[in-house]
Amino acid sequence: MFDNVGPQMQVIVNGAIVASVEVRASSYQDYDFTVNPIAAGSKVDIVFTNDARVTPQDRNLFLDTITVNGIVLSPLDPSVKYDRGEGYQATDGQYVLVGSNVMPWSGAMRFIAPAAAPAPAPAPAPTPAPPPPATIAAFTPTTGAPGTSIVITGTGLGNLTQVAFNGVPSQSLTAVTATSVTAVVPAGATTGNITLSTGSTTVTSAVPFTVNILPPTSYEACQAAPGARRVTDFGVFTPSASDNTTRAANTVTINSALDNVGKQVNGGVLCLPPGTFYLTNRAGGQQEAVVITHNNTTLWGAGMDSTKGGTRLVTRSDWNLVNGAVFRGNGLRLVGTTSPTTPLTNVTLRDFEIDGGSGYTGNFSWPASTSTGDGWDISHKGIILAWDDCVGSVTMQRVWAHSYKGEVVYAGGQCLQKVAIDGIRSEDTNASTMNITANFTVTNSYFGKSSLWMEIGAAGPYNSSTWTNNTFKDAARYGINIAQGDGRANTPHTFQNNTFQSCGNTGFYLGGGAGGPITISKNTFLNCSGLTTDYAHNDKSWGVSQNKLVTFANNTLTNVQTLAYLGASLIDSTISDNVITNTTGTTGSTTATFLCNSNFSNVTISGNTFDHTRSPEQSCAVTQGSRPKFQGNVYASVESRDQQGTTHISTSQTLIRPQFEEAFVITDAPNMIAQLDTSLYVDGQSVKISGGSSNNPLRFAVGQASYYVATERKLTGGSVKFTYSASQKKWVEAP
Repeated sequence: MFDNVGPQMQVIVNGAIVASVEVRASSYQDYDFTVNPIAAGSKVDIVFTNDARVTPQDRNLFLDTITVNGIVLSPLDPSVKYDRGEGYQATDGQYVLVGSNVMPWSGAMRFIAPAAAPAPAPAPAPTPAPPPPATIAAFTPTTGAPGTSIVITGTGLGNLTQVAFNGVPSQSLTAVTATSVTAVVPAGATTGNITLSTGSTTVTSAVPFTVNILPPTSYEACQAAPGARRVTDFGVFTPSASDNTTRAANTVTINSALDNVGKQVNGGVLCLPPGTFYLTNRAGGQQEAVVITHNNTTLWGAGMDSTKGGTRLVTRSDWNLVNGAVFRGNGLRLVGTTSPTTPLTNVTLRDFEIDGGSGYTGNFSWPASTSTGDGWDISHKGIILAWDDCVGSVTMQRVWAHSYKGEVVYAGGQCLQKVAIDGIRSEDTNASTMNITANFTVTNSYFGKSSLWMEIGAAGPYNSSTWTNNTFKDAARYGINIAQGDGRANTPHTFQNNTFQSCGNTGFYLGGGAGGPITISKNTFLNCSGLTTDYAHNDKSWGVSQNKLVTFANNTLTNVQTLAYLGASLIDSTISDNVITNTTGTTGSTTATFLCNSNFSNVTISGNTFDHTRSPEQSCAVTQGSRPKFQGNVYASVESRDQQGTTHISTSQTLIRPQFEEAFVITDAPNMIAQLDTSLYVDGQSVKISGGSSNNPLRFAVGQASYYVATERKLTGGSVKFTYSASQKKWVEAP
C-alpha cells in the first residue's frame, strides 16, 4: 500500500484488457475473473500499473499463482517473463526479466495459456448478456497541454483498447474501469474530439478537447529564426563564473560569433542561452566588451530578466586611470561607417539584460573622481548605438540595461538615422538613461533612477521622436532635456500617454534651439513639474536659443512645483487644458506658472485648472517680445502672493502689473488713483481687478495714459474688467 492506495492489477489476454482491480489485501487472496475461453498459446499478462515509492512506503504487487484453463501456473516457471514499463512499454519486450513472485515495478508478468484440461462437458449455460455499449459522459479537465492527465467517465469502458485525442493515440492509460479511464494527452495532439476504442467499437466525445500548445521560449524562437546560430557554436561561453579567464574567453566567443554571423550572405541571428555571462573589455585596450560591425545582425537572448530564465551580460565595473582619467569600459557598441548613405544598418538587440555592475550613487560630478572613481563616468556607457559615426536602422526590444556610471543608452553625433524601441528598461546611473539624436520611437518602456532620464539633441538632419505608453521614475535633477538645437523647422517630438514621477526640478527642460513642433499631451505627472524653458549657449557649437512650436496640453499634474517655468525663449506655443492639483495641504508648494527673463512671442496659456496652488507669478522682467496671453484658466482656492496675484499700492507706488487674468489690489492710502503696466502685453489680454475698501477705495480715473474708463470707477470691494488694446497701447474697460 502507498497513501492508502493498493496496487492496480489488470488482466490482459492477447492485448485486450479483460479485468482490472485494486489489490488491497496484505496477504495472498484469490481473485476470480470470468472470461471468454482462452485458446492454448494465448498471451496472458498480469499488469501492475501504479508503482510508487517514498521511503518507508513502497507499493508492490505480489503474485503467487494464476489458473488458466484449469491449469495452475507459477510466475517462477522458466517460460514466464517480467516486462518492466508503464502503459504500452509494459508489453514492448524492451526491458524483460525472469518471472518472480514480486512485481516491484510497473510492468507485465507474461504467461502462455496451456490447453484446457479434459473435463466433463458442462451443462449448457445461459448466453451471457452483452456488455453495455461504450459511451463518453464527460472528461476533465477540458483543456490542457501535452502531458496533462485527463479523466474520462462513461459506461462500457472495461474493454478499452485505445484513447485518442483528435486521432493521436494516448500512450498512457491508467485506472481503467467500466466507468472511467485516465489518459495522458500525447505529444503532437491538437484540439479536437476524444475517441475511445473497445475492440471493434469506437465512440467519440460530443465536444472537443482543447490542446494548449505552449509557445516556444525566447531561446527556442531565436534558434528557429532564419540564419540563426548559437553563440556556443563559436567557442566556450561559460555561465556564472566571473574570474578573469572566463570573462576573457566569453568576450572572445561572443565577438567572434557576432563577426561570423554578420558575415553571412544575408546577415544572421546570434542566439544567447539563459544564464549570467561575465565579460570584460576586448583585448588590445579596446573600450567596449561587445561590438557589432555588420549589417543585418540580430543579438537575441533568452529574456531580459535573468531571474526568470533570461540572459544577463555583465560587463566591467572596476576602474583604473588611463591618461589621468577614470576608465572602466563600455558595454556594447554598434560601430558605424563614415557615410550617411552607406551606414551600418538593420541591427536588432532583443531579449537580454546588460549589467554594468556599478550604477547610481547620486554623485553627478563630471568627470568622475580620480580618487574614488565615482561620478558621471563617460567611459562607462551601457549600449552605444552610434558614436560620431553613421548607423541607419536599429531596433531594441525587451532589453534591460542598467548599473552604468555613464549614459545607459547613448548615441553620439548626428548620423544615427532611425531607431525603434519597445519594452526596454534603462536605469541605475549617475548620468542619463538615454542620450540620443535620431528619428526614433519609444513605446512601452521604463526609464528609472538616474541624474536625468533623457538628453535629446535638437540638432542635425535626423531629429524627431514619438514617445507613447512609457513610465519615467526617479530622476534626481531633470526629466527630459531637449537642447543644443540648431532651430531648424520640422523636428517633431511627441510625448503622449506617458507617466512621469519624481523628476527633480522639472519634467521637460527645453534648453534652446528646439525648432519643434514639440507636443506633450495626455500625460500624467506625479511630483514632477511640467515644463521649463531656458537659454542654450549662444556659440555655434551649441546652436541658437529659441524654443518654438511647443504644445503642452491635456496633461494631469499632481503635487508638482509648477506647471511651467518660462525662463527663456518660447515662440508660437500653447499651454492649455491641463489640470494641476495640489493635495499636500500647502498651497505654497505648487505655483501655477513662473515667468522670468523671457522672450515670448505668440504664447497662450489657456483653459488650465489650478486647484489649491499659488497663482501665476513673475520673478523677474519679461525682456523681449510679448507676454503670454492668459485666458480662460480656472483658479480654485489659489494663493496670490504680494506683488504677484496681489498688489499693494501706496502714495509711492501706484502701478498694478497684471500677471494673469485676475488681480487683487490692496490700497494703503485713501483716494489712490491706480495705474496699469502696459509693457509687452498681448492684444486681447483681459484682467479682472478687484479690491479697495470703504476707507481706502481703489480709483480708476478718466484721462489716464495706461487705461481708459468712460467714467471714474471707485472700488470698495468690487471689481472692474479691462482688455488690453495693442493698437491703443492701453487697457480699455470691458463692458
